[in-house]
Amino acid sequence: MDKIDFRRFSDNGFALRLDGPPGFISVDTLSESTLGLTKAIKEINKLVNPEYALEVYVGSVSPGSITINLKLKKAALAIGLLGGVALAPLSKDIVVALLSNYLYDKLTEEPCLVDIRGNRVRIKGDNCDITISKDTYDMKQEVDANVKVADGVKRSIQALKKDHAVESIAVIGDGNKPPTVKIPRHKFDYVEHRLNYPFIPSPRLMETVDRSILPTPPPQTRTIIKRVNLIIIKAVLKRSKRKWQFNWNGLTISAEISDQEFFDSLEKRDIALHQGDGLDAELAIIQRYLQPARVWENTSYAVNRVYAVTLGEHQTKMEFNHYGDGHTPKPQHSPRPDY
Repeated sequence: MDKIDFRRFSDNGFALRLDGPPGFISVDTLSESTLGLTKAIKEINKLVNPEYALEVYVGSVSPGSITINLKLKKAALAIGLLGGVALAPLSKDIVVALLSNYLYDKLTEEPCLVDIRGNRVRIKGDNCDITISKDTYDMKQEVDANVKVADGVKRSIQALKKDHAVESIAVIGDGNKPPTVKIPRHKFDYVEHRLNYPFIPSPRLMETVDRSILPTPPPQTRTIIKRVNLIIIKAVLKRSKRKWQFNWNGLTISAEISDQEFFDSLEKRDIALHQGDGLDAELAIIQRYLQPARVWENTSYAVNRVYAVTLGEHQTKMEFNHYGDGHTPKPQHSPRPDY
């Protein structure tokens, strides 16, 4: 993860960006995903600025990869007193920062160290390095525990999942800068799963919550995605849930292959595999956190995608075309017999 300073995010102007082929992202996707995040934003504002009503306005929409420039407007609610009406306290400009930090937290699950110095809070770990204001940090746990915030974000993610033209969604704190918090498509399922388990609320919020409706917190797990070279020890050439056996960095691991285009190529005999061949592949590594030792332990593996096959005998690499015309290149060698 890059270093991110959420103190630069302002409620006065930010943007959402949907990446995908120009002209292919549906209007329904745009509408439903924006409505979901708007719901989450309004729930966050209720926690942060209970004296203010909030509306979300669209400033402009850019073509291509769709960028929606948004602005929050807060209207003070009147507070009745015996002699008249009291003014509401100044609203806090941390709603967008809290939403962005919330999405960031759903992408990473790291044991991070918190360093508080005045109004600056830095949260740093192996895969997280963010800076937020003290006001944002003080409200963070209430936002994390709010089921309605999770429901709003989940509604947005589910809309994006249905539209296969959407490659990612990003929250941009400054219109002149690259995306700051970006959720790629291969992370949609992971983020949606984590939204099912809001964090345990702080003691202050627990005073107003029925404990019986709180979800059970999930075990500390995470998924790491890496592009690796896997040497085949045992293959399962038919489509099934059975696991292949590989050597990876000197370790013997078992993993199911879910790439259907790879099996299409096997069935058409475009490729033939042999023990000792290698797969250039995207490997998902599922880990759990061992609290006593304070380390992450690998528990299982899965191959999401096969990019190419490296033949062990000739060291010939055959690449797969996943995003072009759908045609898998023919091997540039004499095919060997299958298993």
